[in-house]
Amino acid sequence: MSEKVASKIRLPQETRLAVRQLAISQQKLKYLYEVIDSAIIWSSLRASELQPLLPPRSARDFVTLYYTQADTLTKLADSWDCNVTEALYTAVQSYINAHTGPL
Repeated sequence: MSEKVASKIRLPQETRLAVRQLAISQQKLKYLYEVIDSAIIWSSLRASELQPLLPPRSARDFVTLYYTQADTLTKLADSWDCNVTEALYTAVQSYINAHTGPL
């Protein structure tokens, strides 16, 4: 398993609730960091199909942990020509949209 990384992620309230709901509804993903880790891995496998998203201004930061190597996010940011914060937001939002439908 990769080293645990702490990071701030900017998400709107409805996305945070969707992450929690996904963690509750999927038996193999129990914790929020597992959903975020899955989102990063899922997005890295589909990077060419996704477009970077900007977090809404109304979104608030919160600190989370995930197990994916930091260079995975750097590679996503490079492939999408955005910063790591935007890559993390895009990964989570795209994963939520794909698994629960658009918010």
